[in-house]
Order: sequence, then C-alpha cells, then structure tokens
Amino acid sequence: MKFLRLLCLILLGSLVLSETITVSAKQNANDDISDCIEEFASRLYGYMLTDSKTDIGRDDYLSIDGYLTAKVFETQRDVYNINMSNGGVTRMEVFQTVIDPESLEDDGSFIKVKAMVACRYTYDATENDEWCNNYLFTLSKDSGKYKVIDVCALEGDWFLVAKDSIPAWKEYCQYAGDEWEFEAVDLMMEAKKVDYRDCINITESEDDNPAFPDLTTCLLRGLTTTVSYNKASAAAYGIKTSSSAYYPDNYIFCPSSPDCTNFVSQCVWAGYGGTAGYSLPDTPTSGNTDITALRNRVSADYRMVPGNWYGRYYRNPYVDSPAKWCGVTDFWDYAVDNSGNGPVATGFNNGNLWTQYSGTIRIGDVLQVKSPGGTYYGHSVIVTSGATDDTTIDDIGSIYISQHAPFYSHRSLSNLIIAWSNNLPYSSPCFMRRMRFYNATFSN
Repeated sequence: MKFLRLLCLILLGSLVLSETITVSAKQNANDDISDCIEEFASRLYGYMLTDSKTDIGRDDYLSIDGYLTAKVFETQRDVYNINMSNGGVTRMEVFQTVIDPESLEDDGSFIKVKAMVACRYTYDATENDEWCNNYLFTLSKDSGKYKVIDVCALEGDWFLVAKDSIPAWKEYCQYAGDEWEFEAVDLMMEAKKVDYRDCINITESEDDNPAFPDLTTCLLRGLTTTVSYNKASAAAYGIKTSSSAYYPDNYIFCPSSPDCTNFVSQCVWAGYGGTAGYSLPDTPTSGNTDITALRNRVSADYRMVPGNWYGRYYRNPYVDSPAKWCGVTDFWDYAVDNSGNGPVATGFNNGNLWTQYSGTIRIGDVLQVKSPGGTYYGHSVIVTSGATDDTTIDDIGSIYISQHAPFYSHRSLSNLIIAWSNNLPYSSPCFMRRMRFYNATFSN
C-alpha cells in the first residue's frame, strides 16, 4: 500500500513537472513571438517618421493585406508632412506589444496570432500622443527564430476603408491576375496624398478623414502631372522615326492608314515626355532595351489620354488609332479646343493660304496643309530643323519638316508647299495652318 502511494505521488509529481515545463516552454515561445512582433512593429510604425526613406516592395509581404498596411503608414507620413506646419511625425516609439495566446494558430508552416501594438509619438514639433491598434500577424519559424511575414490591421478607419475601396479601382489597373490589387493600392495612396495636397487648408475636424477619393475625383482635383512641351524631343523623335529603319519590325507604335497624323501625334507624345529617360538608336532592333521599354509605355498609355488620344501598341491587331490621334482634322479640333488632360495647342492661319501666313514657324510646330479648292486638310507634318523662334514664312527654303506617308526625315517646307499647290505655289497656293503646343496635364 505504501509503495502504491509512493508511486502515485511520483507520477503526480511528474505530471505537474511536465505541465510546468510545457507551460514554461509556451510562455517562452510567446515571449519570443511578442519580441519579434514588437521589433517588426517598430520598423512598420517608423514609416510614419518625417525622415523615413521607405522602399516597400510587393514581395515584402505574404498577401495584399501586409502591403496595404505598410502603404497606409507610408501615406500617413506624407499626409502629415503636407498638413503639419512643423514637419509631421518626428518621434515614434512602440512601447508595448500584447499578444492574444488564445488566438495563436500553428499549422506547422506559419503561425498566426492577434496582437495589440501601442506607440507614443511626437508630431507638429511639440505635440505628444499615444495610439494603439490590433493586428493579425503571420510569422514563419526557421532555425528557432521567428520572422513576421505578413500583417493585417483589424481596426482603424484608414486601414479598413482602404481595404474596402480596393475593388472600386480594379477597372483602372493595367496588371492582370492578383497583381491588380497591388496597383490599386498604389493608385489609392497617391490619390489620398493628392486629395490632402489640394485641401491644404482643411479644418482640424476634417484632418483625420479616412475616405479614399475615387478616380474621377482624383483627376479633377489633381491626380495629374503638368508637363511642358519639349520641342527638341518632339523634333528628335520625328527625325529618328521617320527613317524606314524603324519599319516594319522595329517600330514603337502600330502604323496607321494613312500614317501622317499618327506619326505627328507620336512626335507630340515624345515632346510631352513620352520618350524621356530613353534613347532612340540610329539602327533599331526589336530586342533593343530602350525600344522594349518604350513599347511598354505605349501599352500602358503613358502620357496619353485613354479613350481620347492614344496610339496603338506596335502589335495591336486593330491597326488604326482613334481619330483624335491619327485624323488630320480630328487632331486639330481636339488639341486646339482641349481643356482637359492631353495635348494643348493654339491654332494659327486656319482657313488661309500659305501665302497669307504672317506668323513665326518654330521647331516642334505641327503644320497641316490642304490642296487648293480642297474641302478638308489632308496632311500633317512636324517642323524638325532649320527654324528658330523668329523664323518666318520667308525662310521656307531653309525650314525642314519630318513626315510619314511617304517617309521624310528632312523635307524642305518649300518642297511640301509646291507639292500641295499642284506645282504652282503662287498662282495656285495651298492652304497651310499651324499648331503650337504648350504645357499640358496627363493622368499619373
């Protein structure tokens, strides 16, 4: 009997000891997880600091939730910098992390756990405050070390409103598959910054408004870039791509039928920064990296106006671009009367003969001609060399244009006028009008 009692006591003690060891091991693991989360949260919250240099990549997190959460912190930094007179958030300290042990799930590959993160921060130079929020963290474990690989905010208006807004942006995204969600987040966050930039005098009660404006609102309120017209870039593009070396295999845009205004619109596109940062090789090849990059820009409607003024990607099966891009009269009507995004031009000498032309002719100007007795203007060219800011029609022999259909890199303006005047430039003069381009806005 004594032996049985002793054996029971030994077994009971072993169970208690085993339970104690298990509880201790779990507590140590929870402490390690908590420390890991706190270290991660310190970096995440640090994105809000005024001098933070963030480089948030789409591969940094396991899901869109983590990317969204990080981008919200980054955007809050920029918004606070915009709205606070003394430099935004200058101090950020995560002082407490409390995990919820009951929420911990370990499937052998990942660990998921809910945790509260509390921080202290200084903003607007002297204002101090505290803030806490709840998150769901996802961790991996390798060689006994934990690493946070994803995070999802469980509360907080900025996070929740942004997440709910993602589907509304899908139609404006270029990427396919799941990638569109990341692009939608980027668009939303830029929109938020623009929204605040345009509302710099908002009242304090509006300062924490978490709403994310829709795309139409963004375009109307400033989700655009104002771009100057670089006439040298327009001319350089015209000279290079009016060479037959760029056709038929090495072109950037899809040719049109007829091709003259399609080509001129491309030159204007280049003048508005379409080719900025890349060079056009004298002898292009389809595999050239700059040609490939510019083709990608065209595919993405960069520095164009989707639905109105845009060129076709070089392998587009539809061939012709919209009339505003490739139609002689339509391009004139669009650019001269344009009050929205896209090219903006002033028109000169419309409806008059070339002999009545009294203005200047400059590099980067687009000229359109119409035969004597013609109903419509039928050809567009761009001035690419031989002109200065003071050049007049008296110098037509030294002014050179570039064109398509047929290809000319350096055609004298006098030759163009003679051809369109039935070889009788003074007794049967053609009509000639000018488009001169100025600063314009394009969607970001």
